[in-house]
Amino acid sequence: MLFKTVSRLLPVLGLVGALLAPITADAQEASAGIPVLTKDQAAFDLLPDDIKASGVIKLGTDAHYPPCEYFAEDNVTMLGFGPDLWRAMGQKLGVEVKAESIDFAGLIPGILSKRFDMAIECITDTAEREQQLTFVDYSYDYGDAIYFMASNPVIKEGDFTSLCGLKTAGQSGTNFIDNLQVFSDYCAKKGKPPIQISEVPQAAAVMTGLFAGRIDFMLGAVVAFDEMQKAAPSPVKSFPNALNKRTYMGAIVNKDNTKLSEALLAALKGVIADGAYDTIWDKYRVGHAKLLDPGINLATQRPIVQPEL
Repeated sequence: MLFKTVSRLLPVLGLVGALLAPITADAQEASAGIPVLTKDQAAFDLLPDDIKASGVIKLGTDAHYPPCEYFAEDNVTMLGFGPDLWRAMGQKLGVEVKAESIDFAGLIPGILSKRFDMAIECITDTAEREQQLTFVDYSYDYGDAIYFMASNPVIKEGDFTSLCGLKTAGQSGTNFIDNLQVFSDYCAKKGKPPIQISEVPQAAAVMTGLFAGRIDFMLGAVVAFDEMQKAAPSPVKSFPNALNKRTYMGAIVNKDNTKLSEALLAALKGVIADGAYDTIWDKYRVGHAKLLDPGINLATQRPIVQPEL
């Protein structure tokens, strides 16, 4: 989820503050191949009165995580399965979705402070997060992989013990930090030295740290290998993260905004029924992560049985 081509990475590193990205004609063109959906009046009727009156849902995201959300070359239009999904849900609800990109760490506070009505950014549903927020779960996690430079003589493909004692990093506030800690715990069980984990504020810093040799490996989306290789100054290698637990991903909403969460779930079911959901997930090569029976707070309401490692 951390990768951009070099031409896209440079402007990302220079961003200061939030970027406002309303739905525009360019954004509609970016959703090429996604059918235009008709309004579902029953779903609209579930919305809170203030959103019905304004006709707008304020959405927070961090648009630096292909294939979830990322900026096009114009650095304004948002691409990815997240933007395609929220546009489709907006059509089913008959409202405009105005998306604003900020650092990931600000998304949950943004919901709690009611700066945003909702947030979508491949956010993992966890029991801990459900204590603060309501999740409208729309997908399984599509899986991540370990990425490292091919020139690294220590890391062996598929051998997690070869990561022990090495340096890595993840973006603050993301579940990457927790997943990296799983590696370190695995090393401890094997009698190996722990992994040295650093936190950085922005996703792009993780990738540049790998390229510059400041860290030995990183976690990223399985489906992002091609983009990673394009951005890298020299060959990279990867292997799937078999230690990762399967999880749900969802939109987050303030816990007291039950009308909005129910309306979003109804809209999501409509997007699935109309076939647009299948089109979006296949478009971004994440069909293996489809969740065709979405729900609310599934991490606790419908826990996933994890395989034995």
